[in-house]
Amino acid sequence: MQRSHLLFTNSIHSKDTLRVYQYSLDKFIEHFKLRDYDSLASMDSKMFQTIVEDYLMEKKKEGKSRSTLQTPISALELFFQQIKKIALYKRKVGADSWSFGVG
Repeated sequence: MQRSHLLFTNSIHSKDTLRVYQYSLDKFIEHFKLRDYDSLASMDSKMFQTIVEDYLMEKKKEGKSRSTLQTPISALELFFQQIKKIALYKRKVGADSWSFGVG
């Protein structure tokens, strides 16, 4: 198993949360046709922020609500925090979107 994935999964204590977060992370990686978890982990914070924002805007166009997107966002935020060892901040962009940045 890839180290980035191990760090992510070991930071989650609930089996249910792990299952949901894992699903969300896998869908994100699949959406952007990334090779693996380490491909996501190797991104710098600016690139990560850009693709998360693109993902959220696309999901919003598909009619997904902000509350529906909260779990995938939380999974991505946790993944990035565990890998980069830095906190991300979220702020609203418009009514139903977020922006991430290094805090």
